Amino acid sequence: MRKMHASVAVLSLLSVVPVAAAQEAPVSAPPDATRLMFGPTARTLPKGQVYFGVYEFLMPFVQIGVTDRFSIGGGTPLFVGIDESHRPFWITPKVQIVHHEGTDVAAGAIHVANLDGGGAGVGYLVMTHGGDAGSFTAGAGLAYTSDGGRAPVVMVGGERQMRPGLRFITENYVWQNGQGLATGGVRFYSDRLSADVGLGVPVGLGELFAFPVINFVYRF
Repeated sequence: MRKMHASVAVLSLLSVVPVAAAQEAPVSAPPDATRLMFGPTARTLPKGQVYFGVYEFLMPFVQIGVTDRFSIGGGTPLFVGIDESHRPFWITPKVQIVHHEGTDVAAGAIHVANLDGGGAGVGYLVMTHGGDAGSFTAGAGLAYTSDGGRAPVVMVGGERQMRPGLRFITENYVWQNGQGLATGGVRFYSDRLSADVGLGVPVGLGELFAFPVINFVYRF
């Protein structure tokens, strides 16, 4: 438990380390400031904007700005096996409830279901503070399953511009029984395209290993 908390704290603090470099370099906002590696920030897509992305080469998704404060999206894995009746899909509604002087607060859900019924997900409340040069995000949610299971989850993360077109980004989770996930990496981006390259490290499992995090997003 202590090792997990230490890992999360270190990665979160790293998100504010390159402050001096960020302040000296011209600010260039990424095309997908509404998310960290996987999870949401409290920022929303402007009305009419759309971005398409792929997590880990296998999980395509889309997000649409319905209004300046409400967006919705979803996705499904590219490969699920032979029986398509068990194909999972997810939907991601999010509504911004506070937008004031660099601080945003939003509520939303990530709901996963199968075509043959059942489902699970997490409902959350998230806060993001900062500007285009960098920000800190913290959130809390309740994970649920269709059979009545419930469990709390907490997320802390952030991102910081290191130079135009390059940002450090981290996203870290703690959930029930002291387990969690720590991620850190960099985001390369232009006006419309971004690519995340990093590592994810599950913590609290009794063994140490890492997996690559590779994501792409294109904003229309």
